[in-house]
Amino acid sequence: MEGPQGMHRGGDDREGFSVELDPLSNVVRVAAWGFWGPDVALAFSRDVLLVCAGARVRFGLLVDCSGLNPQRAEGQEAWGRWMLETGPRLGRACAAVPNAVTKLQLVRIAKASHGQGWTFFSTIEAALLALAAYKSQGEDR
Repeated sequence: MEGPQGMHRGGDDREGFSVELDPLSNVVRVAAWGFWGPDVALAFSRDVLLVCAGARVRFGLLVDCSGLNPQRAEGQEAWGRWMLETGPRLGRACAAVPNAVTKLQLVRIAKASHGQGWTFFSTIEAALLALAAYKSQGEDR
């Protein structure tokens, strides 16, 4: 992991994530997929937090969990750590989570991690529309 800007990827095609900061829109884009082992979970919280640290306060998050399976303890802890540590600087997070079990898991983690800025959707299109509406209100400035 070099720095906060540019696309960064952890894991492989079976289990992993990617993260990228768009400095112009102040949006961090995250994609997550598969059933993570301990190495991917550790890299996720470390790398995604590093990229989020490069965003301006009240940044937006667009999270694509279309391919993410429900996670075991280390994956859940990585999500919780990320939600907790980004909370004070986060404007709005919109996550696409079509898998009902994964969605329930992430909603529970968000509540436990004070993730009030998180909203969950069934499609990436709905999440993108919600984030665009939030950004158009100028609340991220």
